[in-house]
This record gives sequence, C-alpha cells and structure tokens, in this order.
Amino acid sequence: MFQKDYWSMSNRELELIAEKYHVSPMSLPPGDNNWGHAYVDRDRIIGNLVARDTAMRTTLTTVFSVIALLLSIAAFAKSFFFR
Repeated sequence: MFQKDYWSMSNRELELIAEKYHVSPMSLPPGDNNWGHAYVDRDRIIGNLVARDTAMRTTLTTVFSVIALLLSIAAFAKSFFFR
C-alpha cells in the first residue's frame, strides 16, 4: 500500500525490479554509434514503476470501495427487513 522509495535503491536493485515488471532498464545515449555506452536509465525506470504502483493502488482502492458499498447495502437490508 505504501510507495516504495525507488530513488534510494541502487542501480542493480532497480534493474532487478524493472526486469521483474518488464520495464527495459537500459537506455542508449543520443547518437548513432553509442551501442557500447548503454546505461541504467533511473528516471525512466522510476517513472514507470511509480506509474505501475499508482495504477495498482487505484485498483486496490476501487476493490475496497466496492466491498464497503456491498457491506453497507447488506447492513441496511438487514436492519430494514429484520427488525
């Protein structure tokens, strides 16, 4: 439920999490002949992971809201019909 602190993680930790969630961890700098200069793109990885976390949190919140609504309706029905 809580946001992870991705900025405090090492590049290796970010790489592992990125690979787990199918986010490409490596980027190439601009230019034509930079194939040997790939680097871990922390900003892109963290942006994608935060977006994923936000989407998951939104889904979980929606599920909890629906469950709470159903429980409220059941409680109302019980109190109305079974006095």
